[in-house]
Amino acid sequence: MNSKQKISVQVTVSLAFAAFLAWAYFGFNTFTQTKVLIDKKDELFDTTYKVWEEQFVWGLDLSLLIAGLSLLVGGVLYFVFKNRNKA
Repeated sequence: MNSKQKISVQVTVSLAFAAFLAWAYFGFNTFTQTKVLIDKKDELFDTTYKVWEEQFVWGLDLSLLIAGLSLLVGGVLYFVFKNRNKA
C-alpha cells in the first residue's frame, strides 16, 4: 500500500467513525429529527401542554449515509491510487 492509499483509507475511516461519534453524542436516535416534542407548563392555569420546537437531532440514518458514502469514495480512491508497474 503506497502513501496516497494510506491517507485515503485513514481519512475515509475517520469520517465514518466521526459520523458514528456524532450519532452517539446526539443520543443514539434511529431517525434524524428536525423538531422535538417538548412539555411546557402554563403558570396561569397550572397545566402542561406539548409544543413542537425546532431542534436538530442526529440519527442513525444520517450516520449510515455519511459512513457509506465515505467508505465508497475511499474504496474507489484506493484503486485509483494503486501503483501500476508495467513489467
